Amino acid sequence: SQVDAGVPLAILGWSFGGTVAQRFAARHPQRIACLALVCTTPRFVSGADWPHGVAPRVLEQFGDELRVAYVPTIRRFLSLQMQNVADARPTLALMRAQLEARPPADPAALAGALAILESADLRDAAPALAMPALVVTGGRDTLTPAGAGAWLADAMPDARLAPITEAAHIPFLSHPAEFAVAVAPFLDAHAA
Repeated sequence: SQVDAGVPLAILGWSFGGTVAQRFAARHPQRIACLALVCTTPRFVSGADWPHGVAPRVLEQFGDELRVAYVPTIRRFLSLQMQNVADARPTLALMRAQLEARPPADPAALAGALAILESADLRDAAPALAMPALVVTGGRDTLTPAGAGAWLADAMPDARLAPITEAAHIPFLSHPAEFAVAVAPFLDAHAA
């Protein structure tokens, strides 16, 4: 198949993209040179055996609000991504302007992504992800708590944790210098 051919990939996945990256790496480990996971989690929703997630009811309510009032819900969601970050206003304003300059997301695609977030549990796959990995967390992240990233880095055999303590969910925008210091050397060392 196309996926099995070619040069090994260096994959960087942020948030939901980190969930996709984990799933791809579990299915095609031979294709991965290295994996950088940024503010992501193996399981988005919390449960009796997983305290590092969002309550299922919160995710369900978010989906309901998206269907009823898309623009204000997305604006609040962007604010959550920068919550508790010093000097967040300029970055938040830029994010809002860029997002609002685009057409709204396809409702079916949003519903599909929310369904994946609700059901995905990749914890059992983590010990088999033996490629070099970097797990970047934001100490102030309320969407994918730092505890989820710490768990992931501990569960993967060749992973290193890179916490950015003052960052929330978007460290590459809120703390670009610290993010670059963590990620660039890792990718330089492991990317094919």
